[in-house]
Amino acid sequence: MVIESKLQRAGEEAVSNKKLDSLMLDLELKNETRDEVSRLQEEKRCIMAWLKDQRTRLNNGETIELYEPQSKSFVVTYRDGILNASDGEQAFNLTIGELLTDVSWSIDYELDTSSVPLDIAKQYILFRAKKKLQELLNRQLVLIELDVNDNDKQKESFLAVEKRQMQGKELIVQDQGFVAEEMALNLMKKLVIDHDLPIEIIEADVYDDVVNKVDYVIRRMDRKRGVEVEVTDEEDPERIGIQFTLMFRKDSMLGKRKTVSEALRRGITGELEDLQDIAVVNVHPAYIKRSVNQWKKTKKPGGPDECLEVAAKVDLVQKILEDLFSEEEIDEIISRVYGVDRKKIKIRKTY
Repeated sequence: MVIESKLQRAGEEAVSNKKLDSLMLDLELKNETRDEVSRLQEEKRCIMAWLKDQRTRLNNGETIELYEPQSKSFVVTYRDGILNASDGEQAFNLTIGELLTDVSWSIDYELDTSSVPLDIAKQYILFRAKKKLQELLNRQLVLIELDVNDNDKQKESFLAVEKRQMQGKELIVQDQGFVAEEMALNLMKKLVIDHDLPIEIIEADVYDDVVNKVDYVIRRMDRKRGVEVEVTDEEDPERIGIQFTLMFRKDSMLGKRKTVSEALRRGITGELEDLQDIAVVNVHPAYIKRSVNQWKKTKKPGGPDECLEVAAKVDLVQKILEDLFSEEEIDEIISRVYGVDRKKIKIRKTY
């Protein structure tokens, strides 16, 4: 029933996004902007119709019909508690986290619904739908901001985003910074899905990225609170925004942290307005370049973040979690997931 409620909630969020609804109602938009935003809203409804149809097909024991099939495809079977992905030439063991997050890298999985558990199959179609819905929402927000935003610096950033959106290229061939950001995000998602890391990851939209300097929010979920006490986001010390960057030299990192500090001082706007802190997280670009080049040769399941060396994974995990978990807790997580003592791992220096 948990996955069914998530499917229902995804549908409600797609049809009625609070931020989008408010902008459409309050702003004087050009007719062409309003028309295009409405057209994209209809496309979102089509995705939700697809999601509903695929859920029905799965409940009836039928196969999934993929929405916008990609170039790389694997057939997935399930046996003795293990997912297996095959492209006809090679076969790979597959985690649920890899199955769900590989949509980022334009990989399709054709599920053998006679063997793959129904709950996993429903999670798969939900992840695919949410990814596409997020892309369309970001396109809508960019259109609106380019119409009404009078901040030259922000408008320049939204224009850069629009250019990238209109090119329609696969993420893996885009700017290395965007690739690295998705790799780090998927790395954390897999820790949640495959290793039960007790956090919630709340992905930010393009407005939050450009204006609020937040790529996503991490919330710790395993702290117990009294049932009588209602805790608001403003009172929640277990939540932090993450701004990811490939900057690693001292002067550039000082500038990045200054920009984030200015955003906090100015005040976070929109749905994240109660966010009290943003951590600037970086990783040495040499790690990213090496893993991306390695993955491009095979494009095997798991994406380029699976090709990251352990030192890079340890570096990212400890930087993302350090404000929410103790040193001892991070030691345990890294030891359990990667089988190493992080104090013995040599990591490329960043500031």
